Amino acid sequence: MRKHRVLYYSLIAVALVFVFGVVTAVLSIKNDYMNKFYISLAICAISLILFIIFYVQYNFADSDLKKRWMHYFFTLLDDDIDYENEINITRNNFAKDDDSQKNKIAKPNFFGAKKLCNFSTLKTGKIVYSCIVQANAKLFTPSKFIHQVLPAVVVFSMDEYYDKNPLELKNIAKDLFANKQNNVLKNEYMYFANLPVPECFTNGRQVFVSTILVYRKHLPWGGITGTHLIVPLIANPEKCSSAFIVDSLYWSKNIVANYLSEIKDISNNVADRAQGETDNIFDNLQNTDNVQQNIEDIDKENLKNDDANQIFEENKSEDEKDQNKN
Repeated sequence: MRKHRVLYYSLIAVALVFVFGVVTAVLSIKNDYMNKFYISLAICAISLILFIIFYVQYNFADSDLKKRWMHYFFTLLDDDIDYENEINITRNNFAKDDDSQKNKIAKPNFFGAKKLCNFSTLKTGKIVYSCIVQANAKLFTPSKFIHQVLPAVVVFSMDEYYDKNPLELKNIAKDLFANKQNNVLKNEYMYFANLPVPECFTNGRQVFVSTILVYRKHLPWGGITGTHLIVPLIANPEKCSSAFIVDSLYWSKNIVANYLSEIKDISNNVADRAQGETDNIFDNLQNTDNVQQNIEDIDKENLKNDDANQIFEENKSEDEKDQNKN
């Protein structure tokens, strides 16, 4: 905690030094003090580097987690995914770890959370695919509080059919969310466990909807990157009301890559929108240029007409003078 506070104040101090360097550089260039200008630039560069270092340390204080997330950054998604094989890899990774504290989370203090923290599931449960239906809004935003535990609602099934077809859980999650005003999702403050999803959503298969507690640290990049994501879940609906998202440490490469692909999709959508807006701006500017050119052409034409009228009036005056003389 003390280290975290030191990093926080260091960030503020370095930011102030950077601002001081920028102001000094501007004043130096205005007064033509080139030596001071170069010194100010050096201060800005050093303070910027320090700010980046302190920022990374402040937001990702867990060194092991830092290494893991950097590894995720370079994980690529295979073209053809065998979902059944991927969930089996995850199960094997989890089973090989003998740590008695694996996948444990801190018990939060908010009302109703206690019944969702039965850790016996971690020993007796089975790892299956699940899909996030909805979650606490804070999980959708980046946060330095990687040890936060927040509620979410997921759909999952123990039916082996979904080992091969987890994307059907995504469709079920979307349908439930779209009809939330008519189902258990209507009251976001009500926690429930292992409720059967109506068969009209599941084609007659047994699927459960349940509130779970999500530990940020167990997710790639510490949060939810999009809507209705597929995540491995360990559950035992017959004997335990608690279920937990499997720590991403045990996920297969493709499950991690599939999860993070949402970031790329969001980035691409933002980039496309930005490009579209830029194109509109250029089109408007082009239209403005065309209008301006039309105005200039009209002005030139008017000037020509004015010159012609002036010449006509002069000639007319000369003719009238000649007539008067005669």
